[in-house]
Amino acid sequence: ESLRQMQQQVRRVFASASLYVNSDATEAQKFAQLYTFLMERSDYDVQTSITPAYSLLIHGVGDGEAIASVYAAMCRQAGLDCQTVSGTKDGQSWHWNIIREDGVYYHVDLLRCSEDGQFQHLSDEQIQGYVWDYSAYGNGEKSAEETAPAEAEKNDE
Repeated sequence: ESLRQMQQQVRRVFASASLYVNSDATEAQKFAQLYTFLMERSDYDVQTSITPAYSLLIHGVGDGEAIASVYAAMCRQAGLDCQTVSGTKDGQSWHWNIIREDGVYYHVDLLRCSEDGQFQHLSDEQIQGYVWDYSAYGNGEKSAEETAPAEAEKNDE
């Protein structure tokens, strides 16, 4: 019964997130709106929990994996392409997201965004110090800067 109650509380938060996203917004605006929704809920205490989504959304306690996973689930519910990435940042185990905005893949590190005080999505070149398996995410495609020269060449033909 306790787990059912926890699940219902999490579902209510996800329903609120859906209402927070403007259906007429661009993909970029929707990604930013979900970031704002998540960050305005709490001043997060970054810790590991045995109930990641519940602890994050109800108590404001969660680690980078919980934050990235909840954000990805909210994005998917809003019809946005978002994956949770597992890799390293400066040699330490780290989790963040890869989003596809208007057909281009970008990285979103919500903990970094929170520290910087704003939503930002970064290309592979801009996300310094991170290591991940390129082939496991974004269908092995590269981000904006890596696809731009190829697209330009293709358009010149």
